[in-house]
Amino acid sequence: MQQAHRGVRVTLPILFVTLLGATPMAAQALGLGRLVVNSGLDEPLNGQIELISPSSQELKTLKTSLASREDFDIAGVERNPLLFDITYSVIQHANGQHFIKLVTHKPVREPFVHFLIEVEWSGGRLIREYSALLDPPQWVAGRPADI
Repeated sequence: MQQAHRGVRVTLPILFVTLLGATPMAAQALGLGRLVVNSGLDEPLNGQIELISPSSQELKTLKTSLASREDFDIAGVERNPLLFDITYSVIQHANGQHFIKLVTHKPVREPFVHFLIEVEWSGGRLIREYSALLDPPQWVAGRPADI
């Protein structure tokens, strides 16, 4: 009986150390922050999504795109034709922070944009849903609309 008890004592510290060792890797997983839109209604889309904790290896193999039709169907989100005009690129700001830049060349004429973005890298795949309400350009610039 004491043997089994002693075995539990040895196993618990090993399990505890193993879990602690795995925790930092999980905390450093690539993530996506919030969408910030710097454009208004009837202007080309200009937005960015912060990349959270990307490693240099993840950045080397990172690919971003509109999610697949299947992913949209699973999420119950309409795949609006406007979404195909969005281009995605990874940029690095002067402060070292990485972002996904979202732009269109055509003006966005719909006030509400709802989409799924897919991010793939050598170690995984992430899909996230975003929504944005595009204000008239006067509101984006910080001044009320002329009445």
